[in-house]
Amino acid sequence: NFGDDKAMPSNSADGDAILLACKMRYLTKYNFSQFNMFFRSLLEEYKRMKYIKRCISIVLLMSAVSTSWATGLSLNKSRFLPGDTLAVTLDENWSGQADVYIVVSLPADETLYFLTSSGFVADLTPYAQGQGANGSKEVFRIDLPNGLPNGKYTFYAGATQPGTLDIIGEIVQSSLSYFVPNGERLPGGEIGHRYANK
Repeated sequence: NFGDDKAMPSNSADGDAILLACKMRYLTKYNFSQFNMFFRSLLEEYKRMKYIKRCISIVLLMSAVSTSWATGLSLNKSRFLPGDTLAVTLDENWSGQADVYIVVSLPADETLYFLTSSGFVADLTPYAQGQGANGSKEVFRIDLPNGLPNGKYTFYAGATQPGTLDIIGEIVQSSLSYFVPNGERLPGGEIGHRYANK
């Protein structure tokens, strides 16, 4: 029922026009509703397929990364006192070549220091360029002097595609704690705290 027939003029052009308008309005509303439901179902299916493809891509990417690049970074221990020897070892296991970066951050210092063949620098500099995997090797060794800032030091290692900053795999890290024994004075007169080395 598209309206009250008694309310419309009978047998007149105006009445026919009103009836036609009511029918068109109903059909348009019905068709739009059906189209809207159909469009929504297509959209949901598209989202579902897109999500599945994304999951597959992530799995494939992780699989490719795990087989083409693997690295580890280790320290000979985690707690140090002045005079202790620090040794940093890099475990390399990847296919092809890569630029390798080894970085350290100091306590209460946002600057990153990059390890090079001649020591640490504050500029973005790779430790090695176009390098193939060489297994496990020691990349840095030092007898820690007195007077270093107390706190946490963190070493990072990562690799990029040769000549680029496109990171391969994951950036790994390893941290150590350094404390000056009680009674040892740091630069500026600060007294270091006693730290039991275990």
